[in-house]
Amino acid sequence: MNTFLTNEQIAEMSGGLIEVAGNKRTNLIQIRTGLSELDYTIRGLTPGKLYVVGARPGEGKTSNCTTIAANSLNMYNFPALVMSTELTEREVWMQIVEAYKGGIPFHGHKEATPETKKQLQKAVSSVANCLQTGELSILFKTKLDEDIVRQAIDYHCDVRNNGRCSIVMIDQASRIARTDKEKHGYAIATEHMLNYLEGLAAEMDVPIVLFSQLNRQAHDVVPQMSHFKHSGAFEEYAHCCWLLHRGVLVPGTTGMHESSIIVAKNRHGPVKEIPAFFNGPGHTWTEDTSPNYKDR
Repeated sequence: MNTFLTNEQIAEMSGGLIEVAGNKRTNLIQIRTGLSELDYTIRGLTPGKLYVVGARPGEGKTSNCTTIAANSLNMYNFPALVMSTELTEREVWMQIVEAYKGGIPFHGHKEATPETKKQLQKAVSSVANCLQTGELSILFKTKLDEDIVRQAIDYHCDVRNNGRCSIVMIDQASRIARTDKEKHGYAIATEHMLNYLEGLAAEMDVPIVLFSQLNRQAHDVVPQMSHFKHSGAFEEYAHCCWLLHRGVLVPGTTGMHESSIIVAKNRHGPVKEIPAFFNGPGHTWTEDTSPNYKDR
């Protein structure tokens, strides 16, 4: 079978390249996470690519996932599929609601002001509507396998959204079954799993964002790619990779941490550290947009 480009395909692609020539980098961003500096750095999420996000336990990995889902729905009206192996559907829904209106936490809201309660209720209604219309799908399984992941993407994109592309997020990598680990060992089985997800993203034409824990031994140090278990496989198959690092508590707050999003692999540009804030009680990630943030 001839798999080379035809003359018609070459002509079509040439025209498309000419159209984007000279465009600002921000105009090339396809699907946004809502974290503007991250989007600018990696050019957003490209359909057909696998992205990997790493963090140590308790450093905001799931919150980063639900923040991206909330931003996608609230800021861009773009559908999202969240597959969770740790939080139930209700817990994922609550975290998306908290991020939907800027990190308003559910706990303690009885003592909140009437305006805060009103904002929270509006967020609950908005996210509930996204669940009902199919723009948001949440799947909770303590164990995932390749068939479950494929079926969930197919159902969310084709059945609930009429073939519309969607952000697909899987939390987390360690709970995806390695079907051939008994035969080949865990390391090679992990490589096969990542290879499968990379191919599935291309086949289904969706960006897949895979969240993974880093080694616990890397506590109290700035995370890096080598802190992934079997890091060579993650680095090989990820189109881009960012790591989450929770920093010190902001004085005068109950759970806001000066943190960073570290772009450790980037096929679209440089690697860099992006200053950010992690709101623990509100399960929300935001970037530091202060004028002097680049000097921090």
